[in-house]
Amino acid sequence: MDIIGPFIGKLTQVSVRIWLHVVDEPAKLPSDHAIEVEGRLFPLTAQGFDLYSVMVADITGLNPGRTYSYRLQRGGKPIELPSCPDLHFATLPSQESETWSFALMSCHNPLEFEKTHAGQGWRVWKAMPDLLWNNKFNANTRFAILGGDQVYTDPKHDELRFSTSDDERRALLIGLYRQFWSDPAYQNVMRNLPAFMMWDDHDIYDGWGSFDINTHSEGGKVDWNGIYSSAKGAFAAFQASRNPDPILPGDNFSFTFVHDNIGFIVPDLRTNRTYSPAQIWSASQRDSVYAWLDTEAKDLDHIFVVSTVTFFHLSKQMDNLVGTGFSFWEWLKTKFLNHQGQDPLDEMADDLRDSWDSDVNQPAMLDFLDRLFDWQNAKLASTGQPRSVFILTGDIHNAGMSDLISHKPAHSKQPFIRQIISSPVAYVSQPKFACALLDGLMEPCTLGGWLTCQHRHLFPQRNFSVISIERTEEGHRRFHVKFYREGIEEPHETVLPVFPQLLERVDWKKYS
Repeated sequence: MDIIGPFIGKLTQVSVRIWLHVVDEPAKLPSDHAIEVEGRLFPLTAQGFDLYSVMVADITGLNPGRTYSYRLQRGGKPIELPSCPDLHFATLPSQESETWSFALMSCHNPLEFEKTHAGQGWRVWKAMPDLLWNNKFNANTRFAILGGDQVYTDPKHDELRFSTSDDERRALLIGLYRQFWSDPAYQNVMRNLPAFMMWDDHDIYDGWGSFDINTHSEGGKVDWNGIYSSAKGAFAAFQASRNPDPILPGDNFSFTFVHDNIGFIVPDLRTNRTYSPAQIWSASQRDSVYAWLDTEAKDLDHIFVVSTVTFFHLSKQMDNLVGTGFSFWEWLKTKFLNHQGQDPLDEMADDLRDSWDSDVNQPAMLDFLDRLFDWQNAKLASTGQPRSVFILTGDIHNAGMSDLISHKPAHSKQPFIRQIISSPVAYVSQPKFACALLDGLMEPCTLGGWLTCQHRHLFPQRNFSVISIERTEEGHRRFHVKFYREGIEEPHETVLPVFPQLLERVDWKKYS
């Protein structure tokens, strides 16, 4: 029997969740699978995901900071996994080491990359084990954050749009997950590295929530609600089932967790996103995140916000230029072209609406950032240094960093929030000429009269990043951001200053 997994999900100091997908008909989902850890068996159960042939097991009663080997069993007999014979996980330590790390990646579409680079779609995944576990600088990598687009429904857009039943859509989505997750290199990483995951538009349908479904319904033939509902069910089974519990169960998939007195906020930016009225998240969802900041996070030292879309989309000048061109194309269509069906260029319009700094989302962005700046200026960290907020994002098929700078007097003690972008891990990256064009347009822009956005780094290769947290001799925390780029042996590393300081602009061409 074929399987995908076992993959490692949420972990704590004393527990870990392990996930498995059986490549079989749902009616044949076995009931005798288990995970064996040090002689103890933990049954894998469907927990409501029978229709997706997904099972999970919670491994409990573990010790903090220990590495455990585990095995998959069926009927009391081990199942051999030739491509990955060594299965292990490590619980979180109760007291962190001097340096620990986590990985960040997004935009996993090796199938698209394979169209022009045969046999290379999973190349970045193949390199990860040596760069993570066999690299002394990343030896204490605790987990990975997969920040959106873990699968792309794009290859099945037509089938999804004209599907007529939940069963048909479910079969399409299960098939996509199998295609995108079955490669041995991908599975080798996911079987040994705990991962937290959040969906973005491609996990549903390209541009979901940022285009008007009413004008793309083909005269009512497209069941958009059915497409979303099916994608939501698939995401819940294949991805969210491995995450910590959501903040507002039943409303959206947003979740939080804390390690080493550092908080992680992972908002769901698709479930409650709507085109009209335009919103990136609902009021109740926003309020739940703000309440967590005011209560659970009030004594934390630092916070990472995992956003599946960027807060600052590289260049407002470029966005405006593309937006003008798109508006002209829309006018041209209405005047001279008999437009039928979905316009392929519509994806450019929804891309421009997707990010936090788009015109329709900018008020929500400014409100959220104001709260984050308030939080990091409210008090010093327990180490005596200013508290810091970092934005972790992807989506745009480039890697890089940005400064978000507040000019409000109340934020003067710590006026910087850093945006760290890691994308794509397996999709086609932006070409170098596009990077050169963007580089020429990357001037600072000020939004809302108080927030300046300035991009610092831009790298055109496929990539993933590792963020390392170092404890200095003075007891402060210093953050290292390392970009591992395909085809380049050494990572590009930025060491962020312990105390507030403007970053130096980096010329990407020197590192490409």
